[in-house]
Amino acid sequence: MAWFGWKSGRALARPALGRAGGVARAIGEWPQGYEAQVRAGYCGNAIAQRAVKLVAEGVEGAPLDVGDARLRALASGRGVLEAVTAQVLLHGNAFVQVLRDADGQVTELFALRPERVSVELGADGWPGAYLYRVGVRTARLDPAGVIHVRRFNPVDDHYGLG
Repeated sequence: MAWFGWKSGRALARPALGRAGGVARAIGEWPQGYEAQVRAGYCGNAIAQRAVKLVAEGVEGAPLDVGDARLRALASGRGVLEAVTAQVLLHGNAFVQVLRDADGQVTELFALRPERVSVELGADGWPGAYLYRVGVRTARLDPAGVIHVRRFNPVDDHYGLG
């Protein structure tokens, strides 16, 4: 029975779609490098930007329970927590360089760009150093001076899943 012709309009069969082939053809080749993936999936997507910003600003605005007022100011100032949160969300890793004075007191915190940091393993399999590369220059950072925050990764002990 063809009420108002809506059932009769399906004379042709719908084409069968291949497994994931339709999706791959629809979005094209996915970029391989981290920077290209961020540009493709984040920079051009206002919804993704807003979602990351909401979470990162929420973490930045959360009260810190740190006894030392100077440390609280360092951690909450200049958007360090916001940058670290965004890096963990987008990359799966965040690295914070901790600078200390001659007395061993923390003086500065810097959020390092995670795509520039690599882990150099020691003889025991634990991080022996963090290498920070900018162009052709490489800085070797002591693991005691770097805080590495990472997402769970079931296949890698040293890098987070991003």
